[in-house]
Amino acid sequence: EGEGWRLPFVAHLFRRNEGRHVFRLALSKMLLFQGLLKIKSFDADAQKLYEERARLVFRNLELFAEHRGHRLEARLVGTDSVWREIPSTDKDGRAEASLWFSDEEIAKATQQVMSTSGAVRVEVRLVDRPMTAPVSALLPLVNLNGVTVISDIDDTVKVTEVFKGHARVIENTFLRKFRAVDGMADLYREW
Repeated sequence: EGEGWRLPFVAHLFRRNEGRHVFRLALSKMLLFQGLLKIKSFDADAQKLYEERARLVFRNLELFAEHRGHRLEARLVGTDSVWREIPSTDKDGRAEASLWFSDEEIAKATQQVMSTSGAVRVEVRLVDRPMTAPVSALLPLVNLNGVTVISDIDDTVKVTEVFKGHARVIENTFLRKFRAVDGMADLYREW
């Protein structure tokens, strides 16, 4: 395709989570935490973390087709880049595409976000709902040459304590603030 960049886009539609999944949250808390793990009460911070994180899991378990078949489009922020259509969402509300952008478009987009690490900001919007604001994300650029590190998260980047059993993993995932593994951030930066 000549000079330029091919950028991967993955979009996943969700409804807002606030106030949703109340029954699932209560049932899960009763069966999993109180029944299986014998954790009878949560302090206020643990309750808030549990609800926030469990909703992220529950929204992936929705069996409704309301997110299927939506047309999406994407563009680079801060350029004259036009909106480019990406495939419609699948039964799970997910769409995936790979779009090509010229070197000039990428250069303008990296200047817009004042990125020294080589990143661009992208926007994705629903075509069939023009009043819904687009969402944006920072997309890191990876050169063809060099080293890219792909890593597991649990007990590599954040403390999960997988080796201490499922009860500890569930507590660290749903009830405690995430803790970084000492020294890993510096190590990744060095690479």
